Amino acid sequence: MNQTTVHLCERKHNKQKIVIKEIITEMQRERLQAAKNEVAILKSLDHPNIIQYFDSFTKLDSFYIVM
Repeated sequence: MNQTTVHLCERKHNKQKIVIKEIITEMQRERLQAAKNEVAILKSLDHPNIIQYFDSFTKLDSFYIVM
């Protein structure tokens, strides 16, 4: 079963393309911790050739990363 889905989106205010990665955690501690570790790594990166982190949040049984 696929536990991760990636959605290509566009911001309304500036038409910038963004990706929202949905990680289905189903409240499993290991999956949630792995997703939070990914966010920590993305936050620490600052390079024009590496994906840029914007936000992350939890909703229902999923963790979302906006990049």
